[in-house]
Amino acid sequence: MPRADPAPLWLVLDSTALVPRPTAAPRSRKWLRRRRIADRTVYTAVVRAYGCALDAAGNFRARQEAQRLLVTESLRGGPDLAFSPLNPAQALVDAFTEVVLHDRRAGAQAKALHDILVTMGRREATDVTS
Repeated sequence: MPRADPAPLWLVLDSTALVPRPTAAPRSRKWLRRRRIADRTVYTAVVRAYGCALDAAGNFRARQEAQRLLVTESLRGGPDLAFSPLNPAQALVDAFTEVVLHDRRAGAQAKALHDILVTMGRREATDVTS
């Protein structure tokens, strides 16, 4: 349901998202060369929460656009469908997180979904993207 008033948004983190994942094998020295920020559990949880907040700030309009994009890609039958068209809310948050954490290395679909979420999250966004 769209919000009538511009009430402030709160970020609430799930404490289970902050627990580091166990690693199966010791890391090689390669991890030293990667951007360490992508491995930070708390940072990732905050980015995901921020993506959810953007979705709410845009009155969840991005979900419809995301579903259109994902269904179109699914119907094309290409192997590059990285996100499920059945859950556009999850796809938006996952794509937003991928772009923020991996920047230029993020996939094209993630970048498109990220752009939809950011555009619809702006208060002045009234146009529907095509």
